[in-house]
Amino acid sequence: MSDEPLGILVAEDNPLIAMDVTVVVEECGCVVIGPVRDTVDAARVLDDSCPDGALVDIHLQDGAAWSLVEELTTRNIPFILTSGSDRRTVPEAWAAAAFLAKPFMPEDLREALGQIGVSGCPTDAA
Repeated sequence: MSDEPLGILVAEDNPLIAMDVTVVVEECGCVVIGPVRDTVDAARVLDDSCPDGALVDIHLQDGAAWSLVEELTTRNIPFILTSGSDRRTVPEAWAAAAFLAKPFMPEDLREALGQIGVSGCPTDAA
């Protein structure tokens, strides 16, 4: 097992949400790849790196993120879907994927990261 931190691709078009997500991902000991705001930039990132996981807003700046989700699936990269829309908007192919409804709390993101294999996230309980 490697001592290298996990790289998590963050695909989120809202800068404030991307900033909040980055903080939580880094608190979990991971390295943020991105954040990217659209599927074009996400595809470039995937051409240049191999993230260990991804957090994907299903509605990015250039439209629906399903091409990105398809590529993550093809590459066997675990991902968390996020959306301000209802989970029912997720196609059947990804219905079982980890999902966070916006707005979400940091502890919800930590739990979802655990679902895709990120362990050691701090909890808010002190």
